[in-house]
Amino acid sequence: MARILAVTSLLLVLMSVLVWCLQPSWFAIDKIEIEGGVVSEQELRERLKGIMGEDLLHLQEHSVYELLDDYSWIDQLTIQKHFPHKLSISVSAKEPIAIWQGRLVDAHGRIFELPGSPQSLVILHASEKDLPLVAKRCRVWQTRLREVSIKSCDYRDRQWSLVLSSGLQVLFGSELMSQRMQRFLSMLDADDAVLNWKQVDMRYPHGVSIKR
Repeated sequence: MARILAVTSLLLVLMSVLVWCLQPSWFAIDKIEIEGGVVSEQELRERLKGIMGEDLLHLQEHSVYELLDDYSWIDQLTIQKHFPHKLSISVSAKEPIAIWQGRLVDAHGRIFELPGSPQSLVILHASEKDLPLVAKRCRVWQTRLREVSIKSCDYRDRQWSLVLSSGLQVLFGSELMSQRMQRFLSMLDADDAVLNWKQVDMRYPHGVSIKR
């Protein structure tokens, strides 16, 4: 009987300690570390002040996401808990590759806004639903064109065209994109004066039409 009472007393003590340790005040957040982002750390801290003092043990990630939800430039958040009182948040931003209707677009066709937005980006002319396709292809074409930069990329009525930084318009049509781009690159390799023309129409199966 004495042993049972001793064990029972010990369990009650352990449970009391556990209950005391699990009180929200014991794990109240009093420090937030922030890495990354494109706005000031102070601004992010201001947004996150709503979780200061919250119970770190039971904090849900969606609570952090909700506080930063209107920052469309955020690509990923990584959240780590450091008991008993510290929360670490790593923020990565979307990378703009183009502009669509005055708003930034990343390589996945996602629209977002960014403080101090860069202006020297490709302008996309396409419907919103086609942005993932257009952004992806535009990035591939820019890689293939190397030092020749793209000013704008147009995809409407299933027809593709580019305007290069020199002002040259290149029409590719709706099919055989890779082959037509390769033919155009061969033209550039043979004579870079092509860049000074007004238009090159690559839609012909065995030739091109040009406007000087």
